[in-house]
Amino acid sequence: MERRARKRKDEGPEEWTVIWCDNLEDVETCISDPSVIWPIIRQTCRRMLAEGRATLPALELRTPDMLGSVWITIDSSEVEITLNKELAYRLEQEEYEECADIRDLILRFQEWPGSVENAADTDEI
Repeated sequence: MERRARKRKDEGPEEWTVIWCDNLEDVETCISDPSVIWPIIRQTCRRMLAEGRATLPALELRTPDMLGSVWITIDSSEVEITLNKELAYRLEQEEYEECADIRDLILRFQEWPGSVENAADTDEI
């Protein structure tokens, strides 16, 4: 995977993961592969907490078959639901160390003041 930085007008570089796929089928496979998608989402959630952001781009999927890209963006209003889905997956796979890390992250988001009420005020993407 390749990391990419994109500069915004008023702020420093914005980082997200870019994955280049050979075709649309590979894009769909990538999105549905938990071993690819969950670590990227969790890393983005950590960045949201560290930077006090309500929304961040996590993943851009590109392929020569498309004129544009497929984007996955993380919003604070969806974090707890998303992390709970990963937690259920990790429990099913019996990956208990990952579960502990995810639970910690969920608790940090529950205590985080940059919740949904502030989402419209903090970001302009």
